[in-house]
Order: sequence, then C-alpha cells, then structure tokens
Amino acid sequence: MSQTLALILPVTGVSHCPENSEWVCCLHCGAHLGLSQPSTQEPERMIGTCRKCGRWYLLDWHPHASEGCMILLPDHASLLKAFAECPPAGESPAESPLPSDNPPDGAEGR
Repeated sequence: MSQTLALILPVTGVSHCPENSEWVCCLHCGAHLGLSQPSTQEPERMIGTCRKCGRWYLLDWHPHASEGCMILLPDHASLLKAFAECPPAGESPAESPLPSDNPPDGAEGR
C-alpha cells in the first residue's frame, strides 16, 4: 500500500550557465548539470544531475526558451527522514502536497 508524503521542495527559474544559455547550472555549486530526458513524449521535462556536488533537479524547460523552472529534489538522507516521519498508510498527512479538488469557501463560480 502506498503512502502520501508531503514535501516542501525549493523551486526557481532555470539557472543558465554564463558560458552557454542552453546549459543549466547547479544552484548549489554552479557546475554544469548533466541532463536526461526520460520521455520523448514530453521533451521539456528533464532530470538534471550535478556531477560535482551530487544534487538532482527536475526541470520543466525547453533549451531554446527563456522561461522554465527547476525543482531541487531531496537527497537520499532527507527523503528517508521524511518517509520515516510520515503518518502510517490510511492516516491523513498534516499537510496535503496537492491542491484539493474542492474550491475554498466563496470560490465557486470563479
């Protein structure tokens, strides 16, 4: 049975490398990220990994576009700690990671 794990993940605009605007740099150490494109169906979605400091990012960005975002993914220790602290399956988490399907009071018809 799966559980819901609420995480707070840092997100920012894509950090272009100064030497080439089609490269993405690590927010922590500034090194060039290695990019992997897991799906040809969604070419703008990539995983970025830093070979220098080991950080991982989820990117939603097209290399020829000026806009895009990158999300810093948790490291192994942080993810294990968060999982250990999440409520058992069947219990509601303290905070929901996804927006509710129900609109807030007074938001109907907007």
